[in-house]
Amino acid sequence: MLKEDIINYSSQPFTLSNKTSRLQVFTGKGGVGKTTLSLACTSAMQSLGLNVKYIYISDPPDQEMIDALKISALNLNTKESTQIYIEMKVKSKRIAKWITEASFFNALFNMVPSMGDMILLGHIINLLEQDPTLHIVLDSPSSGHAIALFESTALWKKIFKSGPLVSDLEKMTSFLHTPGNLGIDIVTLPSEMSIQESYELKELLEKSIPIKTNIILNNLISKCLAMSHNDLPSFLKNKISIEKSILETIHEDYLYVSHEIESDPRVATTNIAKYLGANLE
Repeated sequence: MLKEDIINYSSQPFTLSNKTSRLQVFTGKGGVGKTTLSLACTSAMQSLGLNVKYIYISDPPDQEMIDALKISALNLNTKESTQIYIEMKVKSKRIAKWITEASFFNALFNMVPSMGDMILLGHIINLLEQDPTLHIVLDSPSSGHAIALFESTALWKKIFKSGPLVSDLEKMTSFLHTPGNLGIDIVTLPSEMSIQESYELKELLEKSIPIKTNIILNNLISKCLAMSHNDLPSFLKNKISIEKSILETIHEDYLYVSHEIESDPRVATTNIAKYLGANLE
């Protein structure tokens, strides 16, 4: 590719200026900072007066962190969501519990994991529809889970052509396709392989759901003002040089979060919330 043929791209700090979706999903590979950004985003949205809840569906974050940020958090899992969904349909908590504990149902549930993903997504959407003022920040455990989550509605609509389940799927699809209801952020670290995988994930997600998906490059040392002076150790200078070289190869839009030098996770998360635009003292 000739230099003059390279498409101009834009990079800008990740802020809350366009983060007012009813359902804001953070996904990406493990260890890239999804949970930290999810918590910081929740804290920042809450500080701006929004009714927001942080939802996690994998290992819980540090409870002291949640308490320190003073945010509302909820843990969901597929089995509990399934029992709640069946209870809504059969109008009986006892029968719903009996069904979900039956060996046949569990065997079917384990054979078809997309069923759990579909019901979990429906549970989240139902929470949002019950309270029109509510916003949810979803800390998705992995890239693969995010794909399964948003492919599940289309998959089950193909399996069932009619009936109550299809009606529920249509409502879910309508919610997800309504502008302002869904935002997806793919978090990655500034390495060539991670960035490439993130853009591949972006392409897959945008095939499943017609929405612009953001790439967030997290922990950029080259964007950290505290690292801008010249008397840095040689290993940091080298790291910054490599990072800048990688960033120059990206010819698509992306958002970024600069490196946070604070070592205390709670203080660091609060600082990132302020970086995002939180109105915190």
